[in-house]
Amino acid sequence: MRLWKAKVTGLVLLVASGISACGGNVHQEAQCEPGQSYVGPPTWQPEPSALSMPATDRDWLALEAPDAIQAHLQAALAEARDLAGAEAVTAALIHPDWRWQASLGASSELDPAPFYWASIGKLMTAQVILQMAQEGALDLDNTLDRWFPELPEADKMTVRHLLTHTSGLFSYNEDLQYRSQQEDEGPEANLDIALAHPLLFCPGTQWRYSNTNYLLLGLLIERIDQEPYAASVERRLFAHSTLRVATSGNSSDVIYALADPSQRAFFPFAPHWPYAAGSVVGSAEAMAAYWLDTLRGERLPTEIVLAQYAQLYPMFDEHTWYGLGVMAYTPTDNTTWLGHSGGTREMSAVLLWMPEHELVVAVSHTGTESRAEAIAHRLVSRLEEIE
Repeated sequence: MRLWKAKVTGLVLLVASGISACGGNVHQEAQCEPGQSYVGPPTWQPEPSALSMPATDRDWLALEAPDAIQAHLQAALAEARDLAGAEAVTAALIHPDWRWQASLGASSELDPAPFYWASIGKLMTAQVILQMAQEGALDLDNTLDRWFPELPEADKMTVRHLLTHTSGLFSYNEDLQYRSQQEDEGPEANLDIALAHPLLFCPGTQWRYSNTNYLLLGLLIERIDQEPYAASVERRLFAHSTLRVATSGNSSDVIYALADPSQRAFFPFAPHWPYAAGSVVGSAEAMAAYWLDTLRGERLPTEIVLAQYAQLYPMFDEHTWYGLGVMAYTPTDNTTWLGHSGGTREMSAVLLWMPEHELVVAVSHTGTESRAEAIAHRLVSRLEEIE
């Protein structure tokens, strides 16, 4: 299996920070018409064979991995941590016949240690929105003037545009003043920062990653459910999971990365700052189990999960694609992985379903700019050595 290297580094840094390498007439006023078509690079509609889901007739979590597999994976994780220079790392693999999880360097008193998963939290935000659509509380093609009349071109921008990063809204965390702040002042203030910048392109015409899209989805969830975003996600999605949404009250319990100690005064961060754009915390095994259950139709009907991949927009290179709150990866011509990546300064995470291996893989690590995808690849490669 070939794993792309140089390109994925840029990808996840951009995914994590919201700084995008794509999209339209940046920082120019857009003149928009209703229903304008997408004019960016070609989208991808995967063949059904590329979207095979985990089998539902097997008990994936029944058995721990055999000793030989555990030893190989533990050694691979230690090697990967040393090569990456990571301070702490956690990983979990789930196969139809076994499960495995390990953490190294975690200083949390909680066991298993909760790690931060950054933009992977967008998966959960999207799932709540899709549940609401299924319930009839909204339609993905509703225009946003119904809830957010203050947005530019709100009568032409839809919920779907937010989910797919095709709204044209500026990502608030790209703002230089925001990036120099010592505290995050919350979603409403961050929305004001975003709206101080012009629309980057007309809704639906281009693709550009923007945390503002998921900030708005979080506010929309709060308005429809009449409760805080964290409460809605935990009630709807985490009732049978140990995953949680980071808030100002629980962030100190989470393993997450800051910059080098000498720079921490210039780069403060807490896991709850990204809000609905990525604030989920928990163990690697809980994250992997969550994704397994989701793909098996336990939170949304399988046809809706598949519809999230029906039209995929090219991201930052020819190997990564974005759908309705999900990412697809094509590391080789005949390989498709499904999931999401995330990260911030000196922290990276990835959550993947690898159909060709029948594996769910979750990795998060801190203290280095190395990518979690590289650790996931090393773990799977080590499995191939003993098969």
